[in-house]
Amino acid sequence: MGKVILVLDSSTEILLLLKKVLKKKATIHTVVDGASAVHFLSANVTPAIIVMNPAIEVLEGYNLLDYLKSSKIYNQIPTILLSDQSDEYLQELSEEFSCAAYFKKPFDPLSLSSTIDAILN
Repeated sequence: MGKVILVLDSSTEILLLLKKVLKKKATIHTVVDGASAVHFLSANVTPAIIVMNPAIEVLEGYNLLDYLKSSKIYNQIPTILLSDQSDEYLQELSEEFSCAAYFKKPFDPLSLSSTIDAILN
């Protein structure tokens, strides 16, 4: 299997959009909550990048970010935040959890795609 991008968001529209925009870059796996993300990761699939909304359900995104960044297995995976929170809040969260980037919704999918290209290459 080639590169995998894990996308977490509660919005079906966002998941479908990102799957379409990113499909030529990697295999895209989408989940709607944090518990599904942990289940996916526990199946021994290490994504090249995680794109996530920090306000996801079940296992809140903030807890998932903490889990990822405190893990010796997952802490090196670049994480990109997608949220409708304020830029200031996203910047703080991004810095706190050493995220690779953040995008405020609504976002430009081509800009996100370019950012992912830069990270993958």
